[in-house]
Amino acid sequence: VRGRAIRAPVFGILHRAPAPGEGPFVEHDDTVEEGQTLFIIEAMKVFNKIAAPCAGRVTYLTATDGGEVNVDELLAEIA
Repeated sequence: VRGRAIRAPVFGILHRAPAPGEGPFVEHDDTVEEGQTLFIIEAMKVFNKIAAPCAGRVTYLTATDGGEVNVDELLAEIA
């Protein structure tokens, strides 16, 4: 069963944690609430928070951290 896809709305650098050395916002299999921050995408020194569109369990999570993501790239799925 596929979950709800969370895709990158902008091109930029993906950050899975709020700051260097801190733990990630979410891990695979975590339960999240609607509106919870999943990632930050840094685009031209603007930090765009990517929030969960629904509550559920994270069934897929990108391994990318600190690397570039493209518009519409799959970042996570929530079931």
